[in-house]
Formats: sequence, structure tokens, C-alpha cells
Amino acid sequence: MKIKTKHGKFEVNSISFNDQCEMEGALAEMSAQDSTRELFKFYGWIGERAFKNPSKELKKFSIDEKYQILSEIANEYLGLGTDPLEKSGD
Repeated sequence: MKIKTKHGKFEVNSISFNDQCEMEGALAEMSAQDSTRELFKFYGWIGERAFKNPSKELKKFSIDEKYQILSEIANEYLGLGTDPLEKSGD
């Protein structure tokens, strides 16, 4: 499947319903623990499912850009319109 991010278009693997449930559980756990380490593990999990070789696919991007791309892919996988990892200032 193709996903358009603000850093370009990417061909990513589809995920299963089980993967979606795991993602939702990981987000809930991160929220409860407020854990930065869990956040980075989550990004790694997304990258491994989205790409055959995430290091190669994301090599040309800065660290911040990589995490923005992975966050946008996570949004697409979860069907969300806003960043699930972003804290609202409202």
C-alpha cells in the first residue's frame, strides 16, 4: 500500500488485524507508563512491519524525519487523522 507523508510517498506493507490490536495495546501502554523507551520500541515495531528493510528505506532522512514518517505510517495503519503520539495542547 502507498502512504503519503510530508516527507514523500512510501510503499509499505499492509498489516493484519492482530497487528492493529498490538499497536493499540502498545499505545495504551505507552500512555499509561509515559515511557520514552516504549515509544522508540513502538517506532521500531512500525518500521519492521512497514518496510522490508527499514534502515535502507529511511537512511536519507534525519532522526526526527524518520520518527515523523513512522508516526504517519502508524496513523495510516490505525486509521487516525491526527498523530496518536502527539499530546494535545487544547
